[in-house]
Parts: sequence; C-alpha cells; structure tokens
Amino acid sequence: MDKNKLKQYKLTGSIHTLNIQVPGRVTVPEEMRQDGTAKVVYTPPKDRAKDLNTHIKINPNAMNGDLFSFGEYERSMQEIINRLEITEYRLSRADLRLDSLQEGFYEEYWKLHRYLISALALEYGIRNRWKSEDLISDDKLSLAIKGRGFQVECYDKQAEMNGKGIVMARLEERTLAKSKASLTDLAFEFGVSWKERWNAALQKLDYTQKVYNAYMHKHYRNKVLAHGLKVNEFLLINAENFFTRDQMVQFLTEVGNIENPQKVAGNFKDRYSKKCNLEFFSQADCKHAVDEINRATDAFLNGENASKMRYSKAV
Repeated sequence: MDKNKLKQYKLTGSIHTLNIQVPGRVTVPEEMRQDGTAKVVYTPPKDRAKDLNTHIKINPNAMNGDLFSFGEYERSMQEIINRLEITEYRLSRADLRLDSLQEGFYEEYWKLHRYLISALALEYGIRNRWKSEDLISDDKLSLAIKGRGFQVECYDKQAEMNGKGIVMARLEERTLAKSKASLTDLAFEFGVSWKERWNAALQKLDYTQKVYNAYMHKHYRNKVLAHGLKVNEFLLINAENFFTRDQMVQFLTEVGNIENPQKVAGNFKDRYSKKCNLEFFSQADCKHAVDEINRATDAFLNGENASKMRYSKAV
C-alpha cells in the first residue's frame, strides 16, 4: 500500500447510539422523540407489561451535540435516564463510530476494510457477511458482518446522508451486550475486547487469502476453463479479491498450466495496476490500520477529543 496514503488513514472515535431494555412499559416524551434523543423500538402489550421489557434506542449526541469523550457520554446518558424516570435498565446494543471527514475516504480504503473485516469474520466463524452497491450507479455502499455477539459495518456516510453533513465514511463496531451489561462495561468492551478481536483478525490474514483463492478457483473453472476467458481477463475481473502479490502467485500456481506464476503476477501488476486499481497490503499496513482504530477508540475513552471538535449536528 502506498505509504503516503497509509499515513492519511485517520479516524475519530465516539459512541453513537445505545439500545437499552427497561422492565415494563415506558413512555418517551415527545420532545425527546422529535430531536432524536430517544425512541421506543418495542413496547410490550399491556397484559404482559410485568413480564416483558420496553426496548429504547438512545442517542445522547442528539441532545447535547456530538460527544467525543466517554465521560461526556456517561453524563449525558445519565441525564437522559433521569428524564425518562428509569431506575433499572440493561444495555442490549452499543455502537462505536469511527469516522473520517476526509473526502473520498470510503472508496480509497474500501479494499483495506474489506480485507480486515473478512479476516474478522473468518476468525469468529461469522457467515452473515455481505457487501452492497447502488442498484443503478454500482457505487460501493457498505461492507458488513453480523455475528451473535458483535457486528461490524463500514459504509459510505455521504451516500447514506445524500451528500449532507461533514462525515464522509464510518466504520462502526457494534456490541450486542450480554444480559448483565451496563454503561460501565462499555469502556472495557471497546477498549479491551474489541482490540483483542482486531488483533486476532491480524493473525488470520494468510488464511483469509486462502479462502478468497478457494472461491476464485470455482469461478476460474466456470469462466476460464469452461468459457475460454483469458487469465489476465479473469485477474482483472477479480482484482479486488487479491490482497497480496503472494496470494496472486499462489492462486496462479494452484490453477496449473501456467508457466512462471511469479512472472505472470508481476507483469499483470505492472501492466494493469492503474487500470483496475490493484492494491496489495503488507502485514504492517494492516497493523497500522488496526493501530489507528485502537488509537481513535482510546482517544474517546480517555477524553482526549473532549471539546476539540464538533459536527454541525448529531449524525
């Protein structure tokens, strides 16, 4: 990966929304619904109110402006809980947003995020994984994985907001909290547990390449061997599925009947890298990105961003 481009990989971290469950039936005041601070997602039937919980989605950023320190977030959250007159609740979901204000960020780092998120999915056996594109323009919109305990989504924030706001792209970590989770658990969850997940993903990069190659071999048999597609044409079509030069060489070696796979891979990169935006990543490149994710998270948890920046409105 281009080193100057890697240096420009910068994120700002903060918690976005929280979902809580409250015993019985709870009503959210109209003004809190209108400004987006809180809304009821599920209300139990009256005849079962004693047995079930009301589900509420809360966004403290909507009430007091965007909050870029965990201490600010805790205070605003407590203010909201008090206004709702809630004495008992538990967290069911918490979303940490890692934002970029850099124009073109989503597209520029889409492949890097795909690599890291794919490794995360494979490390934790997550099969609910996808990427989305605009139906008409084919613009890339999002990458997502959804497991039982956590989710990750990276998406084009400008596309979601129809060009409004200053956030260009968002990488979102979502924790689906355990039954006893509370607000005080979030610092450990995002400051420790998520670091462990990303670090585990870094150890899965070689395996991730092998899995991508296995799927491409199936397509190769169907498109090249069965329909006469040329090797370079196949590589062009699948350029986004190759994350390292070694992966491409290994793929060509396993295909068979290709003389000097290393030379073929090298010639392809020299000839077509600009045409198909071919980009390879080293282990160090990926670690740099994970380190920035961790740095942005720590800056939020430690209050380093407090009062230093604000979005024009809660997003």
